[in-house]
Amino acid sequence: MLGKFGQFDVNELIGKIYEVPYEIYDGKKLRRALLNSVLETMEIENSEGNNNSKIFDDKSSQKLSHEDIEALKQGSLKGEVSSQSIIKTIVTNSTTFDLKTEFAKAKYIKRKEQKFSKSFRVYKPTSRLMIELYSSKKGSKIRDIRIDTLSQMMCLANVRAGSKVLVVDDCSGIILASVLERMGGYGSILFIHPSESPSFPLLTEMSLPQSQIECIQTLAWNRLEENIDEKPEFHRADRTEEKIQRTNERIQKIRESREILLDGGFEALIVASQYDPLEVTKTLLPYLTGCCPIVVYSNNKESLLSSFIHMRGSPEFVNAQLTESWTREYQIPVHVTGTHPHMMTSGSGGYLLNAIRVFESSENIERFTS
Repeated sequence: MLGKFGQFDVNELIGKIYEVPYEIYDGKKLRRALLNSVLETMEIENSEGNNNSKIFDDKSSQKLSHEDIEALKQGSLKGEVSSQSIIKTIVTNSTTFDLKTEFAKAKYIKRKEQKFSKSFRVYKPTSRLMIELYSSKKGSKIRDIRIDTLSQMMCLANVRAGSKVLVVDDCSGIILASVLERMGGYGSILFIHPSESPSFPLLTEMSLPQSQIECIQTLAWNRLEENIDEKPEFHRADRTEEKIQRTNERIQKIRESREILLDGGFEALIVASQYDPLEVTKTLLPYLTGCCPIVVYSNNKESLLSSFIHMRGSPEFVNAQLTESWTREYQIPVHVTGTHPHMMTSGSGGYLLNAIRVFESSENIERFTS
């Protein structure tokens, strides 16, 4: 993470390698960082009998004054003092550091790195990183979906290269981005959206190559059937040629997307929507192929119960299951200190309803009921 030291021109990152440490120097310049972490250069001793119950980290536990620390920070901005040297100086002058457990020492150093380090890493945008970012800042934008839940959805839906997938996503595009990322640009995706124009800001932020984006077709819910405004006689005669051409191009795209839907043969249906899951499933069911997995996500169980009961009693579905996602995250400051579970975590990762779509056979029904 980047601390409170300076700023730089982001254009300097163009063409740079991902996942490599960089640091700010001489005000606003950028260069490769020589060291990845202070933890890699410090030996953390574990003293038997140490515990944190009687340790109070306040101003009196640090021998350096506020003015001394500020002077070190100014020296770092000028390139005279390295951030590693600042962290080591602060650790050395801490009166409580030696009293901490090995795990607490590693966490203390990592906190100081986040505060004083001028180094950072640049990561390629992925659906996992986007979920971590949105979950920490604005989880409601992605309907509080977690990465473990999303992973289950991709697995249950059997998303793979060459698939033909039907996606209903009201989670800022995180489901669509994950499907696209998993397919690698090979296959076909039809994205059903509530508004007239599709909105997937998260997918846009990932900056995926155009070759992958091209496999997405979009269709609004109110365009599943032909609307009156698609007919030529509905258009005003006093419009300019440019406006008429733009309208015709828009209508042509809508018709092409509708034709893809009507052709059917979709091999998976993934739903994470604000609308009733039962109505969404019933509406899109005719366009699914046999043995098609259906996965529906919701952050509350009640909205999925009617769909679950319907699927359990319908001959068009088999193996209907309603499950809750749960996971426990662990903190690993450095591998030699072991692991501890996070004390603060989300209580639930949401609920998943999944089933397999099958075609009803009258012969089989008569055989099993006779």
